[in-house]
Amino acid sequence: MTPSERIQTSLRFIGDWPAWAGIGLAILLGAAAWLLYHRETARQPRWLRILLPTLRALAIMMMVLMLAGPVLHHRKIIGQLSRLFLFVDGSSSMGLADPAMDAGRKLSILQRLGLLRADAVQSDLPRAGEALAEAQSLAERGRLSQGAAAEEWKTLVEDFASKVEAARASLAQSEIERGRVDVFTRELVNPSAELARRETKQIDDRNRAISDLQRLGELASRWSAEVQDIFQRKVNELASTEGSPLKSALEKFDAMPRWQRLQSMLLEGEQDKLLARLAENYDVQLLTLDGSEAKKIWQPTRKDSSLPMQLPKPTADATNLATGLKTGVGEQEKEQRGAVVLFSDGQHNDGESPSDLARVFAARGMPVFTVGFGSHVRPRDLAVLKAEGPESVFSEDRVRGEITLKDDMPAGSPFKLTVSDGEKVLWERQLTTEGRNLRKVAYDFAIGDYVRDRMKSQRGDVQMSSLPLDFQVAVSEVEGDSQPANNTGSLRVRAVTQKRRILLLDGRPRWETRYLRNLFERDEQWEVNCVIAGMLRGEAGFARGTRPEQFPIENGQLQAYDLIIFGEVPRSVFKGDELSWLRDFVEKRGGAMVFIDGSRGRLKEYADSPIGPLFPVEWESAGVRDGLVRVTLTERS
Repeated sequence: MTPSERIQTSLRFIGDWPAWAGIGLAILLGAAAWLLYHRETARQPRWLRILLPTLRALAIMMMVLMLAGPVLHHRKIIGQLSRLFLFVDGSSSMGLADPAMDAGRKLSILQRLGLLRADAVQSDLPRAGEALAEAQSLAERGRLSQGAAAEEWKTLVEDFASKVEAARASLAQSEIERGRVDVFTRELVNPSAELARRETKQIDDRNRAISDLQRLGELASRWSAEVQDIFQRKVNELASTEGSPLKSALEKFDAMPRWQRLQSMLLEGEQDKLLARLAENYDVQLLTLDGSEAKKIWQPTRKDSSLPMQLPKPTADATNLATGLKTGVGEQEKEQRGAVVLFSDGQHNDGESPSDLARVFAARGMPVFTVGFGSHVRPRDLAVLKAEGPESVFSEDRVRGEITLKDDMPAGSPFKLTVSDGEKVLWERQLTTEGRNLRKVAYDFAIGDYVRDRMKSQRGDVQMSSLPLDFQVAVSEVEGDSQPANNTGSLRVRAVTQKRRILLLDGRPRWETRYLRNLFERDEQWEVNCVIAGMLRGEAGFARGTRPEQFPIENGQLQAYDLIIFGEVPRSVFKGDELSWLRDFVEKRGGAMVFIDGSRGRLKEYADSPIGPLFPVEWESAGVRDGLVRVTLTERS
């Protein structure tokens, strides 16, 4: 058997009797035979009294089982299975329930999950509403396809007329008034059929047809809303009955969050688990999108292929449907086919566009299929999605950034957005809801006084170079908010409380040295110690000491710097272990060192010194000037 082949063996029953009847009768007759024959072997030894009745009982059981037709079924799979990536949206919005969803979709989902009998409510009206919604979508496509070919346009309007006719057939079978069905036929069915028969060879004919199709699409939308209202009233009437199974099913749906509905579809059910059926024919990987990461939940292996018990509870603050897909799928092998299925409520609000990524996957031969969860009507919700700001800021500066809000509330409701630490409010703004889903609000506040108050509470013998700050970002409560638990977020900033120290070393006062010194001295966040060789009379090296313009006399003093700028310094100016101190500054302390060579090429002198491994280059040969004694003019020829 080649590595690309796999054999699966299973026991099946193909006889006239069902398996349960054959197995049950075999056990019954086998037990009766064992008891009867055991009485006839009473005088035999003990082991024969057990063995002989057992053999006869097994023989009878096997003869009876033949009526059920047991066979061993061998299935050989040749080649590689197609890869199927199942991505579950792990954002907190998947934890929302959908009580505002239309009744037709609710009942359809309940029936698919096995929580409601298929005959509990007539589904003619929901089918009519669904057909009208599809017709409306076709009308929108027609508005955007003015340059489509004649055959493509003909197919589109015929599909529109077909959906409208399907809606009429469902309405005719429902309990809606006959008069309304006649009005529906006159307003929508007949004009749609006439539009499908119309010739549109000229540009003016096509423009009139597009206008008529758009008008019919608006009528389909209006009729769809009316059908939904009629069905909703019917469902409310049936659910108002005491002890109605429909009422309890709807209450259960209204309390069930989206991720639990997905869990019921994938993992629950005694025999018809969707994930198990997919794993029979595909190489399945089940992953969850947690922010920008894709975390694996389950992948069947030879040792363990048992299904997971449940899906992880969604907790991510933002919905990023692109980055996780890209990292989760990785590089696809050319000879192996695959597909991506994304289960999400579709509220993408972070990262690159998932539509662009889907086009990239399609070019690689990996289509992306989306399964939507949630209602067309967003639940009323005002939430803090994330707060963006600098990782660190000088204590005397201001903190600036943006706060991303989810605003799905009706426009015009006032609320307050604040950044605070406990009871102390550092920034606030009075806003009103706009109902445009995502909005960004800029913030800007000073932290100098706040940091100084915090530093007073620190121990006097402890010096801190930075102070971690953890602020709370919050929106005030608004009446009607369905999820007040997501009204807060966090903003973390590190306040630098001491000036960053720079040690600037050079062998002579160059233009580069003066420029860097002036640049950093103008910034109050930096403290510059510029040390130039030969500044002491009669001495070519560095001045050493603890004052400014002196090289540190101890290793501990050197390690206190944050940055060392190493210019064109001759190697001879260093003494003792000072070069080892510089190496330890980078390797052990983790400090930054910048090398700036000059026209004299002094840095190559350090190739075999302790700081040689710090250079990002290697000197392989002598320089152009090496070995040059003098320059002389030659005679003209």
